[in-house]
Amino acid sequence: MKNHTLLFDEFDVKEHSTIDYLKRGKKAFNSKQIHNVTLQKDSLTGTYKRGPIERKVKIKRIDTKLIGTIDDEPIQPFTSPLTALAYWYINYINENKQITLSESGENHSLEPFNKLQITLIYDALHDKVNLTFYQPETQTYCDESHLFIHSFSQIIQNFDSTTQNLIEKMAQHFDETIFYAKQWVKMDMFLSNHIVLLIKNNMLYSEKHKKIAVNNSEIHLKTTCKINQNQIMTSFNWIQNKGNIIIPIHQALQCNRSDYI
Repeated sequence: MKNHTLLFDEFDVKEHSTIDYLKRGKKAFNSKQIHNVTLQKDSLTGTYKRGPIERKVKIKRIDTKLIGTIDDEPIQPFTSPLTALAYWYINYINENKQITLSESGENHSLEPFNKLQITLIYDALHDKVNLTFYQPETQTYCDESHLFIHSFSQIIQNFDSTTQNLIEKMAQHFDETIFYAKQWVKMDMFLSNHIVLLIKNNMLYSEKHKKIAVNNSEIHLKTTCKINQNQIMTSFNWIQNKGNIIIPIHQALQCNRSDYI
């Protein structure tokens, strides 16, 4: 358990269920199929209702292990009625996070969503990029825990329509995990085009949390050779024709088949 003041967290639930049951449980929770919830120190009980079906659901913590039951029958892995109950609890904790934060002293929330930034991090050694959401108010990057608590549409709802469209296309082309911190993706034509479009829409930030802007200055490649102890050392740098920008070629992110670096 990551925080002993909590009954459980999203990571614990993921360990006790499957991706399919997590998705079904999230849908059931959003459809308000969980009722009459009672929260105690070491357990959570409620009623799962779907049409004529009604089940008593309970999640109990014993040491570091979670035990889930439906109508007093142990269920493993957690099925959708139990994951729906888990979502209720995590949503409850999220809505009352100020109380939780006062106990833990930490805030790793992505809210408020209207302050989110899309951040581009480049791994020059492997020529891979990481596109992720960053919340400057809590200095938090997006990870799987946030998409457990919130829907993807909730997270991106405050971006303008053009940016939302670009984000959704990337999520469809890869999947939503592309926006997790440290989820590295090999640069390709599709990603290059969308990175350029995000920059042109003034919506992309650097790893230093500075907005990336288009610079229309012309550049040229400068090759420098130095002799050191009978060895020739060669370096390559992109140099701005009119200005003082110098970028080592191994640090430059080349957007495929475009004039942008």
